[in-house]
Amino acid sequence: MTNCLTQGRFVIQGSSITLVTAATDGYFTLWDLTDTLKRFYTVNASSLKAIGSFEPETSPEDITCENRHDVHSNSIKAMELVLLSDTTTMIVSGGDDNSLSISLLGSALNGSLETDTHVSTISVPDAHAASITAIKVLSHSPSKSKDGFDTARIILASAGNDHRVKIWSITVPVSQNPGTIEAQFLQDRYSSVADISSMGLVRRTNSSQSSSEEKHATLLVGGVGIELLKIKA
Repeated sequence: MTNCLTQGRFVIQGSSITLVTAATDGYFTLWDLTDTLKRFYTVNASSLKAIGSFEPETSPEDITCENRHDVHSNSIKAMELVLLSDTTTMIVSGGDDNSLSISLLGSALNGSLETDTHVSTISVPDAHAASITAIKVLSHSPSKSKDGFDTARIILASAGNDHRVKIWSITVPVSQNPGTIEAQFLQDRYSSVADISSMGLVRRTNSSQSSSEEKHATLLVGGVGIELLKIKA
């Protein structure tokens, strides 16, 4: 790999662990770490547990690149992962091309007991008027499609150098592989913070609120300064 890495996340599914990296070439790459880490950790119930004390390796092992996926025309600035099931993961990314990309990774065993990964991606072009630099998942809830398939609805926020914070609803299939991804724009908020680099979510529980009342959350926007935005989530 000759491009600079900008993001990295781990995905643990069953007894396997994968590293997802994003780079300045607009690709995200899947790296299989299962064989590399199995001498040091056991993977169980989507968690890592150290086997015991061990000495660091004098010569590092090579890790295997499973595949690469082109999701942006240039540098990826922000990335979030959502584990939807034991076999399905959603990757949301934003980049210098001003677009928002949603990818669905579905894995299944083939006849030789090896894992096949299927990827489907949609892109929202010009989601912002400048680079998207931060993404934050606000909520994740199961639902059903009209055809009766299991789906998930994810509410997320994206922010960029255009001083905008936008809220999106993403609906993705869980029981279909790879299935259809739908993105719906919900809100557009102005932020006075320049060069937004990160967002954090603060939730408050109001016991006097009924379950039918609209839920709100507070979004912390950070960059050149910080700001709190109250949003629907």
